Amino acid sequence: MPWLPATLMWLLLCVVAVLAGTFREKVLAPRLGGLLAHQAGTLGLIPVVFGLTCLWVGLADLEASPFLPEVGRYWLLLTIIFEFGFGGLVMRHPLRQILADYNIFQGRLWPVFLAALTLCPPVAGRLLAP
Repeated sequence: MPWLPATLMWLLLCVVAVLAGTFREKVLAPRLGGLLAHQAGTLGLIPVVFGLTCLWVGLADLEASPFLPEVGRYWLLLTIIFEFGFGGLVMRHPLRQILADYNIFQGRLWPVFLAALTLCPPVAGRLLAP
């Protein structure tokens, strides 16, 4: 698997996620409240990421690639590193704040997004395979 294209695609997804987060905080949160905005934003981001992943898989001719599950796990790892590295070290968010998004029992859906992100490449490959 060419890891550079997978990394570049993840960077694009990261930009899209940051833009979606900005939209969530500026537009959705004032209207829906924090938790509902988080839920709507998280669930709304999943089809966008899946669509972009399908586009990438198709354009890169990766439909039959046996490495797509590895790409999903790689994107998961990069996302978690980014979240804790950028969120904790750069933005100086306390660890408890970062971990709060993982608490599905409090209505936080970040683990659902991470699972979807991990599954996007192999599912896209299966859907687009000849």
